[in-house]
Amino acid sequence: MKLTLAVLLVLFVCPVLSQGQNQTQVQGQKEDLRTLLQDASYVFNRFDEEATGLQVEIDHWNVDASSKKNFKEEVSAVLRDVDVIKPTLSQLLSKSQVSSVDLLDVYAEVAEVGSEVQGQASNESNWGGAAKAIELAQLGAKATVLSAHIEVLLRHQIIVQERQLEVCSRQPVSSSPAAKH
Repeated sequence: MKLTLAVLLVLFVCPVLSQGQNQTQVQGQKEDLRTLLQDASYVFNRFDEEATGLQVEIDHWNVDASSKKNFKEEVSAVLRDVDVIKPTLSQLLSKSQVSSVDLLDVYAEVAEVGSEVQGQASNESNWGGAAKAIELAQLGAKATVLSAHIEVLLRHQIIVQERQLEVCSRQPVSSSPAAKH
């Protein structure tokens, strides 16, 4: 009798404890997600500010006109992409859950900004001073680290979704009365 009660108690308590841990983990992930999205917003806003300066600075570089044009087109392309994602990001900040597709879009754009800014920072010899290159490198590093954090969260979210899908696919399909004819 005592053994049966102990088994029943364990069966009852373990799922409740597990559920509590899962709720704590989900809450932590939501807070992490919100922080990451806020950081992405910061990176995009900083890139907007820097892109304007980049395009003006590139005109003064001691490189041929076609290189200047290419550099400016690269910055403009990333800036256009950032302008497209920013309204979506604002909407995501108000949501408690973000789809993997939306999170992937944010991740891709943060990674693109990081790559572009770091690439421009590597053109230090064209800047006429290291201060601007350092500023760009710092923004690029922040974007690169942020994209890695978003990637980890995205991978976790996809793993959870795959597990949920696997559980659902194992459940037998119940036939409803309407399906029987």
